[in-house]
Amino acid sequence: MTDRYEIGEGAEQPQSAGYEAGIDGLRGVAVTVVLLFHAQLTWLKGGFLGVSLFFTLSGFLITKLLLEEVERTQRVDFRRFLGRRVRRLAPASGVCLLFVAVFAPLFAASGQPVRLRDDLFAALGYVANWRFVASKQSYAELFLGGPSPVLHYWSLAIEEQFYLVYPVLLAGAAALGLRLRRSWVPAAVISSLAALSVLAAVLNTDQNLGYYGTHIRAAELLIGGVTAVALRRVGLRRIRVHPRWWSAFGTGAVVAFLFLTATVTQSTEWLSRGGFAALSVVWSLVIIGVLVPGPLRSLLSRWPLVHLGRISFSLYLFHWPIFLLLTPQRTGLSTWWLLTVRLVASLAVAAACYILVEHPIRTRRVRLSRWHGGLLFAGAAVAVVAFAVVQLPATPTSGFQRMVSAPNEVVTFGTDPVTTEVAAPIVTQPVVAVLGSDPSVLEAVQRHAATAGVSVVDLTDPGCSMLSSAPTCPSPSVRFSQYSSMGGAADVVVLGIGAADHSSVRQRIETATAISPDVLGAEFLQIDRDMGFVGALRAVVRHGTQINVVDSVPSAADGTDVVPHLLDAVPVELLDVAVLAVTDVQPAMLRSLTTRQARLKVMVIGDSTSYGVAAGLDDVAGDRKEVLWAGLRTCPIAAATELKWFEGAQWTMEDCLAAQARWPGVAAEFQPDVLLIVETLPEHSEQRYAGDSAWYVAGDERFTAEHDAAMERLLQTVEPYGTVTLIANSSYSGASPKDRVDAWNMLLGRWAQRWPSVSVIDLAGPVAAAEAAAGHSLRPDNIHLDDPTLLKMINEVFLPAIDGAISRSR
Repeated sequence: MTDRYEIGEGAEQPQSAGYEAGIDGLRGVAVTVVLLFHAQLTWLKGGFLGVSLFFTLSGFLITKLLLEEVERTQRVDFRRFLGRRVRRLAPASGVCLLFVAVFAPLFAASGQPVRLRDDLFAALGYVANWRFVASKQSYAELFLGGPSPVLHYWSLAIEEQFYLVYPVLLAGAAALGLRLRRSWVPAAVISSLAALSVLAAVLNTDQNLGYYGTHIRAAELLIGGVTAVALRRVGLRRIRVHPRWWSAFGTGAVVAFLFLTATVTQSTEWLSRGGFAALSVVWSLVIIGVLVPGPLRSLLSRWPLVHLGRISFSLYLFHWPIFLLLTPQRTGLSTWWLLTVRLVASLAVAAACYILVEHPIRTRRVRLSRWHGGLLFAGAAVAVVAFAVVQLPATPTSGFQRMVSAPNEVVTFGTDPVTTEVAAPIVTQPVVAVLGSDPSVLEAVQRHAATAGVSVVDLTDPGCSMLSSAPTCPSPSVRFSQYSSMGGAADVVVLGIGAADHSSVRQRIETATAISPDVLGAEFLQIDRDMGFVGALRAVVRHGTQINVVDSVPSAADGTDVVPHLLDAVPVELLDVAVLAVTDVQPAMLRSLTTRQARLKVMVIGDSTSYGVAAGLDDVAGDRKEVLWAGLRTCPIAAATELKWFEGAQWTMEDCLAAQARWPGVAAEFQPDVLLIVETLPEHSEQRYAGDSAWYVAGDERFTAEHDAAMERLLQTVEPYGTVTLIANSSYSGASPKDRVDAWNMLLGRWAQRWPSVSVIDLAGPVAAAEAAAGHSLRPDNIHLDDPTLLKMINEVFLPAIDGAISRSR
């Protein structure tokens, strides 16, 4: 990631082979700890500090080259300088971006959000760090499902932005110093810039910005520059008077570097508040230690580290997308075998890129004129953009992608519906579908159709019994499925039970009675099972569609007709099913259509998983449910000021507090019938609250008190609108400790007992059952359900719970 001394381009010749090899070895150490950190080795928590070492080394070398050019020519050739930077950075980074664009479908298949397209464009324009700040993609997302394969381009963006501004400032300071005959001017300017950068870090409260902000991370490059200026003023000869001392200081600094990589984490607060700048002083001691002969230079000059250092830039670029491609699921490997395969593949690709692309262009073995070089870079950029546009959609196309890419604003789906391939068609004219064996039921519906203003679809099979002992007629569920496959839909379904059905049952009973009592008992059980055709029909119509079972045959006076008794149990077992007489068809049909026209209002809040549920509700039941989402990614419902998922993944919660503050206004405008809360990882994480520096988790007294207060506020917010509140419990996953999940679910149960308007939706049980049946996790990132499972939970868990809660409340 840093310049090597560029022989033949006006740069200083290396003092010795050992010195240059030591610098390369230092790069090798830095890139090694970064790779092992990204491999999620638990004993290397602070491997991300390797990037900080790269920054300091880069600032040192660039400053040294620029000062030498100013002293030699009294100016800086900016075009030549930027040309060297382009040759150094653009070829390998462009090839890597093209690699990512080509394999974009594989990244998407493993859960990569649709944000990848914008991420690629930002990386191509060297503004990836600001892209990740704006989209709130934290450095900790390296360890979550679906991280961006170009997330590591943030550091390259910072260096390139630095290179655009720094040479102008340094050249001006150096020229001023020469004119005034004051050699301290460059050091003063660089030190002042470094102090301003440190001040920005100290005043910063956004940890994400503390990692990605150019104005904050520039301190590390500037301190490397201060080191170069100081050495130029003091002179290497004075440093080399006491080589053992400086080598010892450098060795101690390396030990400190390795110690820090094993102890600090990304959530270590002092790092983003000026700590990186302080550590740059340690990295500067390492650099000075390499300048003098001694054990440190000898150690870093070993050939494995030297060769790693030479390909460090390509290795840094390619290792992360390769790590994401070579997943445990794709390779069938885990732990050390997986790490070995990933490292070997990364080394092989990086070596090939270095030999074929990076080194020949940087050293001008492949000579490109200014125009040819520009055309080559433009061609590579066009190729990346073309692949990104073709391979990646501009908007989310699946429920999983929508969840992990949840927006930061309130979404009213009714006014801006989100559709997918599973979306049910919305019917503008009410439709009544009639099935069954009795044509008189169809005639009754048709008589009332004009009054009700509906269209009638005839799906009947006259005289074809659904309860025949040897059925030859298609069942109602098959008939309706055939109709649906042709694009048909219905707002009300009427199923007619006629004389043919009663006659079939009577014949079956008479035949069984003539044989023996045992056969009769078995036949009764079989008839009861055959009544399952009603449940089968319920399963194929859209959830919430009213099914009216109409029995047109009067009950026998002697009580020998068992069909009415069998029908009596159907409404008890099945939601949205009613058994009627023919005379009740018209009022029942009108009630169903009136209910359809008044859509139920559902306000959904919670983390990113709640957005997937809200979008799914709109997809499946958008014609019957008006859905609004007012949640926010990564946010709990309590007023937490900070959140820590795990070591290295910690954020402040200003956005969450702002989202919570808008809930009363949103509720007043929307006036929901149902408040649906869906929370997962944020509520299983450590939380901090105002005025308290301690961390709390589910089960702790402070956690309970804060959440009780939050729930009280929510209920008071929606109470004026007669809203019922539903909250989904949590299932176990690899992302959350089981004891915290248990404690969270216990808290929900206590809320349901405390407040009559609150009910708990059992989501954990069905998810666990679905995953047990599948034999593997159905959450690609251990948090968000995949699309088929989410759709299944919408239909089988959320919609029945919503409709049931409304029915009970009325």
